[in-house]
Amino acid sequence: MNKLKIKKQLQDMESSITEKDVVFLLVLLRKLLERNNAKSKYKLLIFYADWALHTEKDRLTSGMKNILKRIESEDQKKNSTMELSKFIHMEHLRDEMKQCLTDYNLPLCMVGEDERWNMFVIKLVQFLIDHPINIKTEHAVSAFEVFAFKKMPEGYDHVVMCHMKYKKPQTEKVWQFHLLPNSIC
Repeated sequence: MNKLKIKKQLQDMESSITEKDVVFLLVLLRKLLERNNAKSKYKLLIFYADWALHTEKDRLTSGMKNILKRIESEDQKKNSTMELSKFIHMEHLRDEMKQCLTDYNLPLCMVGEDERWNMFVIKLVQFLIDHPINIKTEHAVSAFEVFAFKKMPEGYDHVVMCHMKYKKPQTEKVWQFHLLPNSIC
């Protein structure tokens, strides 16, 4: 039954995509994985589904820990934003969702078409604004203390601010990204 709901949700999202659609799809996929004891195979997908359902995220999956480590390492070495850009554009999530949809014989339209994926990302990021990832000391894997998406002023619908706060050294960085591929402010 859950697969039928997911297929219908994906079909409903063919013409337009709302924040509600994106969150509902993540919830349905999470339920499917939970029922099939497959949560450990799709850790990043589970992380995003959980993040969307909580106003604050303080526990990290191993997949998310690895991403944060790569972002931090890259940032500290050369002040580059390549890994952060992949995170913002949810490239790793796209790969995992594609694998999940394939494994369960579900339509790939959401992850297979760039335009549709970009809209999915835009709506999910807009929903996650002010849902910070607060990394508690016992879950620390990096120097990050907080990662959060922040809202831009009106008129900047496809731009997001990423706020990163480090524990040591006590620094904060703010990056602005266009939510359309290959662009950074």
